[in-house]
Amino acid sequence: MLELHAPLLLNGIHNFVKESDLASRCLRVNLNAMKEGTRRPEVELKAELDAAMPEIFGALLTLASQALAESPCIQSTLAEPRPRHFETNFIMKPLL
Repeated sequence: MLELHAPLLLNGIHNFVKESDLASRCLRVNLNAMKEGTRRPEVELKAELDAAMPEIFGALLTLASQALAESPCIQSTLAEPRPRHFETNFIMKPLL
């Protein structure tokens, strides 16, 4: 299970992730170019997405419940979470 605190989507044509620290936290997805004549109007795509949304949402809820059921069985291989002490220094501090 992935625990995402502040996910960030980076989009670009060139490989601009050079720093190893950032690269170690990235999930790269390379997509092929669309073939000529395969583009569809945005209105058509939105209608298709709207029709599929209940099924997609249900699948995400099922996946989340399965991941939560497995979470007590997961052991971290890291000596310390990264960034170091982030949870105790920022997340757990009361707001003043």
